[in-house]
Amino acid sequence: MSAGILPSFWTPDDLTAAQQSLSSQASQVNASVTACTALDATSKAGWTAFYTQLTNFCAIRFGWLTTTYPDGTWSVGGGTGVTADLIEQYGRTLYAWEQKLQKVCSLGVAVVDPDQNPGALALQNVVKYAVIGAAFVASAYAIGKVVSVIPRRQEPREA
Repeated sequence: MSAGILPSFWTPDDLTAAQQSLSSQASQVNASVTACTALDATSKAGWTAFYTQLTNFCAIRFGWLTTTYPDGTWSVGGGTGVTADLIEQYGRTLYAWEQKLQKVCSLGVAVVDPDQNPGALALQNVVKYAVIGAAFVASAYAIGKVVSVIPRRQEPREA
């Protein structure tokens, strides 16, 4: 996903933080849904299915190249971009559930539209790209300095 001109850049730590945030918010909503007596059985079953799916997703750890499941097994292919898209999709679905549930139940949690603050994400991405660019330039500079001190082969002089 993108928040403006630059595409989003997600690290595995960003994914974990977003999963923890989603899980925490969903847990608070689930506690309210469990205590809500006015909610019909169909809606409660739909919420429970979504909450279970979200909880299972949030238990998976994604790396640059691997995915680690809660039982300790892992597979090659984490894909931070695809995972970030899934997290954003889960966030939007959670927001839709919150809007639906707050009409019947007191959620006790602030309902925040995940798409309302793209400016902060855009600034965060600019900073990330600047850091990556600075690291690249610093690496190139360091390599240039190392190469400059390597003795060069002298051509024999003709007498």
